Amino acid sequence: MASPTVSSKKRISTSKQKASKKPHPLASGSLSPVDMQSQLKDSHCPVSSYLKVHKLSPLFTLSGLELFEEAVRLFYTNLRISPDSGELETLVLRNCIIVNELLFEDVFGTNFPGVISYMNGTLPEDFEVSLEGAKRAVAEPDSDSSCFGPLSLCFKNRILAHIVATTLISRIGSLSNISTRDVYILYCLLRKYCVVWFKEYMWESAEDTNASASLPYGLLISRILVDLSMFTPIVINASYDFRTFSSMGYVQVKDKWVKKDSFKARAETLKHTIFFADSTAILLQDNDELKTRLLTVERGLETLLDVVEKVFRLQKDTSTNVGKLRIAITGIKDEGISTVHRLIKQVGSLKSGVSSFNNDFAVTV
Repeated sequence: MASPTVSSKKRISTSKQKASKKPHPLASGSLSPVDMQSQLKDSHCPVSSYLKVHKLSPLFTLSGLELFEEAVRLFYTNLRISPDSGELETLVLRNCIIVNELLFEDVFGTNFPGVISYMNGTLPEDFEVSLEGAKRAVAEPDSDSSCFGPLSLCFKNRILAHIVATTLISRIGSLSNISTRDVYILYCLLRKYCVVWFKEYMWESAEDTNASASLPYGLLISRILVDLSMFTPIVINASYDFRTFSSMGYVQVKDKWVKKDSFKARAETLKHTIFFADSTAILLQDNDELKTRLLTVERGLETLLDVVEKVFRLQKDTSTNVGKLRIAITGIKDEGISTVHRLIKQVGSLKSGVSSFNNDFAVTV
């Protein structure tokens, strides 16, 4: 094969340069920077000036991020407490979205046991709660703060913490622990304090522009934005069901959610109790059967003695050997009956002891 000429190399180089200057197409569902700026002008909070002051405008020039990342950033940017309803709300493409339990029920098929408290009011100027104080406030009463984790929370707080960790804040990593930020935000939600979201979210997003790392839970927010006509629908199955609650460390027992660890402990105790009760019942049954058999042996010996005595009466004076046999049989009878009575007494004592122990154990349980 002939090598390309110098002129052909120049043409290839020139074409590559022209191609590199062409604008790259945006990913499906993305907004251009122009569209973003026009959207910001109609926002109900001063986002444009906020971006300029904190030099975060370059965030909205990023392109090629999947799952409507720019719109997801708008979702976070415009997140605020409604002055009218006191609920958490946001504005995306002129659509007001109320972030409450009804939203999660409608979009994710999520049903909550009772009312989930969201933010209301304002953050006090001297917010001085310590991390330990926040942990005590969000944890279940009497929980061990030295090994604080998801299972330290009561069931309703655990659901809210799960929402915080997966939907309201960007989170990378396992849900098997609760970060310091999770604790503070959960504390604010439960105390109905207003949380200033924007700056922290945007700075974190600016640190890593990788699509897989930037707002990793933008997928859930994108699901909220599916109904907006500008976006292509994405089929996402995200619901709070038995599997979700199980991943939080809970299990349902008689229509009530309890921690897996405590349920396992109770189940093991119940298992041992049932096993012990069954074993005791079997032992008592065996003892009764043994006692019955011994009584049968006793009656058999008595019957044998009666038969021998009849023989003795018929042959009373015929032989000296018969007299000796009678004496021997009488001794066997007495010894056999004595042995049977002794065994019956021992079995009765054993049965009484087992019954007493079983009653004491049942009272203790």
